[in-house]
Amino acid sequence: MLLIFTISFSALSQTNEATSERRWLILLTQEEGHPQLQEQMGAIEANREEATDRKIAVIQMTINGAKPLFNSPVNTLRIAETFHNTKSSDTDFEAILIGIDGTVKLRRKRAIEIEELFELIDSMPMRKEEIQRQKRAERLKKEREEERRKNEE
Repeated sequence: MLLIFTISFSALSQTNEATSERRWLILLTQEEGHPQLQEQMGAIEANREEATDRKIAVIQMTINGAKPLFNSPVNTLRIAETFHNTKSSDTDFEAILIGIDGTVKLRRKRAIEIEELFELIDSMPMRKEEIQRQKRAERLKKEREEERRKNEE
């Protein structure tokens, strides 16, 4: 019998700041080495810098509990506690993307293509704000460096 886990989103969004400042990719599998899990993690690892920049954290949930796989803080198990109300399903793999706001952004019964995952995240309002902040910080840093160089001359 396969188990699916339901998330208590209010509990997820009420975890500490380090946890809530991530976009969670939760991989539900019955077994540790599921082929779809391997495919998903291969794509994440091959694009590690981009995934980290997008604040993606990955945990695997099995009937044995949670296992942090990528960019997951020590307190990942607190998120695992939000999984409850197991029930039967017709799939042995499911990928669920949870946004920083604690809502489900995408749910698939197969590995999510990395381009699709990044495009979806980049289209989110919070991600757009992050990009704008990064651009402003880079521009400010460049302006300060130029000013410092002028003052040294």
